Amino acid sequence: MLRDVLAIAIGRLTRRAVLLVRPGGGTAIPGRVVERISPGLLGRILRQPRLVVVTGSNGKGTTTKMLAAILRAHGVDLFTNERAGNITRGMLSDLITVVDWRGRFRRDVAVMEMDEGYAALTLEQAPADVTVLLNVMLDQLHRWGSPDVAAGYMERAARATTGTVVLGREDPHLRGIAAALRAQGPADIRTFGVADSVLETLPHGLGSAPAFGLDAPRTDDPGTTLVTSYQGDRASIELGASGPHAGAVLDVRLPSKGIHLAVDSAAAIEAARVVLGEAFDPATAIGALGESTSMWARGEQALVRGKRIAFYLAKSPPSTQVNLDDLEPGLDQVMVIAGKDIPDPAMLWPIDWGRVERVRVLAGLQAYEMAMKLAYEGIPVDEIVEDVEDAVDAFLALPEPEHGVKTVFFSADGMRRTRRHLALYEADTERAS
Repeated sequence: MLRDVLAIAIGRLTRRAVLLVRPGGGTAIPGRVVERISPGLLGRILRQPRLVVVTGSNGKGTTTKMLAAILRAHGVDLFTNERAGNITRGMLSDLITVVDWRGRFRRDVAVMEMDEGYAALTLEQAPADVTVLLNVMLDQLHRWGSPDVAAGYMERAARATTGTVVLGREDPHLRGIAAALRAQGPADIRTFGVADSVLETLPHGLGSAPAFGLDAPRTDDPGTTLVTSYQGDRASIELGASGPHAGAVLDVRLPSKGIHLAVDSAAAIEAARVVLGEAFDPATAIGALGESTSMWARGEQALVRGKRIAFYLAKSPPSTQVNLDDLEPGLDQVMVIAGKDIPDPAMLWPIDWGRVERVRVLAGLQAYEMAMKLAYEGIPVDEIVEDVEDAVDAFLALPEPEHGVKTVFFSADGMRRTRRHLALYEADTERAS
């Protein structure tokens, strides 16, 4: 198709120009250009390989990265959207770098992270062979209005899947989706979850949104792949009865601390078992997970101006809470950036910041709203600097902490501005320890 050829050529030129002007940014612009020139190109590309899709409210990027690492370690020739462009224009920006000039996809498998809404729209054009549904949380309510809307899109993605749907057993919305799929006839569904003994240790649970009147009862299915133990950056995952090596226990190292990363690992392992079938090897999967890292700012540490900093993305109330629950107590140097991407300050209030004893620097457009929230919890704030770049400089100028490492919590806007200011778009990060 001539229009596809033209779109790919112009998109590649646009990408080069954008990266020259703004290194590390502008990833959606080439895809937006391609989308305008050749609508529907994304579906035409993704209909070519075996398509594996990961979607959900939180953990999409990390799970996709883990799954891709496991499959690559098994020798699978694949492409994945590593720059985390999970809507049409972002995915196209990535895909035009791997297709040829006519749009032919030369890899065997595409492992794609997708936004919940765009997963439904994309899979209805290019059905997935395997779809992974992670969770439905109180996330992006300014966009969805209700978790039920996000769940509805995820159900559409599941129905458009030609092979297997892998979903989280603990999430009430996902249990409802599984029940709906089974009600319409035989459905190939695999599940992952968390053992009760682990759930009982989590002060705020896994953060799933309640599903009023839509929930299906949880079944203790022996086919479920379970997180059976979790401590820091280590977890044990028992393989379910459905699939190869049933009952085997994999002791894995996580990219950083966090029960959510243990759950993401279980999801990635179960999806890999589906994709690989009898070729799945537990030792290979353990090795791949041991070498993989999560998406940037999910507990990673970086050496910046000679000082070690841990970064945590406060993406939504549930994901922020999970990170806070795993935070080392007694940290004496914490910075919080509440950026302009927080559309409603009410989103700040469900989070329990009790693990933080003191905030040294508070920044961002919603800094004063955040200060009010912290004041109600009795957490002192030393300094408020609304400008993110100035605030980051002030935080870095503080002396070395007496306990732990310098720790930054930021919303997505704060993350982008911090990364640009510190030139971290190409920096190597390390696992938190």
